[in-house]
Amino acid sequence: MSSTAFVTPIDLELRPSRRLAWFFGVAHACIFPVVWLLDLPGWMRAVLTLMVLASGLRVARQFGAATGGSTLIRLQWRAGESWLLFLAGGELLEARLLPCSYVHRHLVLLNFRCLDRRRNFSCVITRDRMTPDTFRRLRVLLRWHIGKKPG
Repeated sequence: MSSTAFVTPIDLELRPSRRLAWFFGVAHACIFPVVWLLDLPGWMRAVLTLMVLASGLRVARQFGAATGGSTLIRLQWRAGESWLLFLAGGELLEARLLPCSYVHRHLVLLNFRCLDRRRNFSCVITRDRMTPDTFRRLRVLLRWHIGKKPG
């Protein structure tokens, strides 16, 4: 087995993603006609509309502007199992990558288990959130790291 002792740590700065903001914006916009076609009282449709609008604004802030307090703005992998997650609100979390993370050519979905809080944290990374070379390095690292079986 190869050792991770000589692997260079990776430090990833995550930019706001226009693709994710656009995708989630269109998805939220498609929900409005559905809400108003439901056979519900008008006040209930209005409440549902406000909930969808609030969700859309939250997602736009998280992915389009990357300013939400719990928005992941930087990732740092240190050799081994340890990841550092830097949030926009200034919080620093130490976490482990879960094996249910997903790696694709255009998309990476990272699922972490925070060590100090015992909570899960997810991050969606598209190609426009970092340079192409950095995205490629991340994908290679993750394919190696996720595919590794413990023991």
